[in-house]
Amino acid sequence: MNIINPKKGDFIFIEPGTLHSATGGITVAEIQQVSDITYRVYDWGREHNPETAREMHLDEAIDCINYRKLEIKPPLYLRNDEFLSANGSRKNLADCSYFKISLFEVNEKERLESDIFNSFIIYFSVDGEAIIKGGDGVVSLMRGECAILPAYIGEYTIEKATPSCHLLEIIGKPRVN
Repeated sequence: MNIINPKKGDFIFIEPGTLHSATGGITVAEIQQVSDITYRVYDWGREHNPETAREMHLDEAIDCINYRKLEIKPPLYLRNDEFLSANGSRKNLADCSYFKISLFEVNEKERLESDIFNSFIIYFSVDGEAIIKGGDGVVSLMRGECAILPAYIGEYTIEKATPSCHLLEIIGKPRVN
């Protein structure tokens, strides 16, 4: 079992099927593949109260759990000082069959084209404020907020509205049937 005590700004990539939980007092940006399945094996005491109890899925979870020990090393695990050192570029954080996550430090107004990704794009503000303009819309993205850009948006721009601005850029990967 891994026990990780995260600090503000940490990035931890957890492979699908890895049993995980988070205690209180932290904000988590949990990015995962599209799925209607969550197998709950423990519910932090809620299961004992009829008003808050949720269904447990022990048998189903046992069949799906990834029992390998989580490798705690970069780029799967980055402390805040490593995480926020992209220096005006994109730092690849995770690339799996469902999505790609990069840390993007916004320095100057950047003109982008959604067509090259062939997918929706999500921007999550880790630090600072960004302004995203595309189509007929303008979004001001404050720290802790996210915006989803559809694949068909075409050309759009991102610029920082504060001295420092770091965004997570999440690009979904098209499904292959």
